[in-house]
Amino acid sequence: MTWQSDALQAALEIARGYPYSVQLIADASWTAAGRPDPGATITLEHVRHGGEAMKVDLEALFRARWANAAPQQRELMSAMAALGDAPVKRSGTAHQMNVTTASLSMPRARLIDKGFIQAAERGELEFTIPGFAAFIRTLDD
Repeated sequence: MTWQSDALQAALEIARGYPYSVQLIADASWTAAGRPDPGATITLEHVRHGGEAMKVDLEALFRARWANAAPQQRELMSAMAALGDAPVKRSGTAHQMNVTTASLSMPRARLIDKGFIQAAERGELEFTIPGFAAFIRTLDD
């Protein structure tokens, strides 16, 4: 199986560096191409169709994660999402929630244990899957 260079570049941009997303876009593009035999070529059009299918898969994953979070954990993730897609400062998140940073310790630890968020730089948190913050913002709309 080969990939056109523009198709490969588009797939990597869609995945945004997250390994699971790379797997999703590759599988969805292969499916969009009709699950061809070895020797076929994945095109940009296949990746575009695959990207749409991948969005559906990611939304299902995001919905499952959201449903698996306790109310205090959801509140923390909503505050993080409100601050944007990049890593956010714990202090900024606490301010957004109108609480102290110490009160974030337990929900933060639980979310890290679940693999929903991770420590970025010192004092910063980020979502483990690109696009989760944007998904959460759609819930608040």
